[in-house]
Amino acid sequence: MGKEDFEQKQKDFADAGGFAIEYLDGTTFTYGVGDPNNPQSEWLVSCTQKEYKERNEKGGQNYVLMGQMSITQIYHIGTIIIGN
Repeated sequence: MGKEDFEQKQKDFADAGGFAIEYLDGTTFTYGVGDPNNPQSEWLVSCTQKEYKERNEKGGQNYVLMGQMSITQIYHIGTIIIGN
């Protein structure tokens, strides 16, 4: 989920529940694989909602990492097609 989608969902939740965005930014956001009520499920990420938004904004950690990975993949595919 991108930053804009997350912020819209956060705003909708805040409006429905009477919460301030600042309050929600300080709460934990966790996602993973499996049913969250099952102790066998696996957590992939746990951070504050603010940290999640910051990592996914332009220039954030995830944004930069995806750019680096894209360049690496393009270079790798180029070496396969063109040769070493």
